[in-house]
Amino acid sequence: MYVDILKKISPKREDRCVAISMFTSGETINDIRIMQSEGKNIILVGNSWYMYFLIQLFDEIDIEISTLYHPFLSKAEGQMDGVKIIDSYDFFDNKDQIYPIVATREFGEFDLVRKQFLLHGITKFAVLSTDLIFDFDSSKIKNFKQLFLETINDVYHEKTYLDDCLNEMHYHYLNPIKWWYDTMDFVVSEYVEKDKFEKIKLLDVGPGVGIESILYKKILDCKLNWINLPSLKQVHKLSQDNRLIEKYDVNVQYGYIENDSFEGKYDLIIFTDIIEHMIYNPLHTVNKLKNMLSENGKIVISTPNAKKTHNYLNWRDMPDPPESYEEGFRITNFGHVFEFNENELDDLFRECGLKTIYKKVSSKLQYVLEKRDKL
Repeated sequence: MYVDILKKISPKREDRCVAISMFTSGETINDIRIMQSEGKNIILVGNSWYMYFLIQLFDEIDIEISTLYHPFLSKAEGQMDGVKIIDSYDFFDNKDQIYPIVATREFGEFDLVRKQFLLHGITKFAVLSTDLIFDFDSSKIKNFKQLFLETINDVYHEKTYLDDCLNEMHYHYLNPIKWWYDTMDFVVSEYVEKDKFEKIKLLDVGPGVGIESILYKKILDCKLNWINLPSLKQVHKLSQDNRLIEKYDVNVQYGYIENDSFEGKYDLIIFTDIIEHMIYNPLHTVNKLKNMLSENGKIVISTPNAKKTHNYLNWRDMPDPPESYEEGFRITNFGHVFEFNENELDDLFRECGLKTIYKKVSSKLQYVLEKRDKL
């Protein structure tokens, strides 16, 4: 699969914009241009109100929409902006000469169209999505835009629509960077400006699909280490993909950060959007991470800035971890166990002997920490 940002439509707030993105079965925009030059008809599929706008948008990037197909009409005729409208009979009669681009604002609607395509043997196509996404062009990390797109496309390179992973890729395309963009900008600036990055050992605890730490790897050329759960939800299994592990030379340890011991000292530890999932008192785990830091090492932590879960009145009420992992307590299956506010995190880090060297408070709490008493 492949994703690209086609056009920013409007700004929303400081770090968000509405944009049209295109998810394909592996084709880049240039691939679609080549297919068109070789005789394929590019067909826009859907019945959205903004079809006219999309015809103009593709014209701007040198892709000509030859036909419009309305998949939910038994009979269609006429034109829109000079482009012919066809029905299912015409569409599937010419399926070998087409490349469909589905224009829908609802992925549930796309599933109905995808069923039509797959039943008729159409496996190459694209889906347009209008979303509120991260606005790279207006952010401090605008230089990371291409790297981010390259990374998510690399991670999902071998996935297809047959894998039913569009919703998963869409989620990881829209959400992850808002979890850590401020801390990434701070850390990269610190290391690059001070020329400290040549020998960095980076540890990502719970890498998800690996996008964040692979980005660090690309930017800082650091040695990459992951701590991964032995058993992962399907949505995170890409971080167990040998292709990615070998390509980025990742050293992977498997286990449970709350229960198990792990090897190594690290210059940078990434612990983003994990702490709210922990089922035991976080004091033990944060102390464990602190003890895994090199002398001048840093820990990056992010978490939602909300307290919607009330399993415990205070994080201090959470039970201590047992000496060994107890079957049944699966960190990824429980969702959020305890969500912290700013004061609670400040209190936790202070008690662990960590000093905050950077903090951003918004819908997320983002911290960069180091040992308070360094040697």
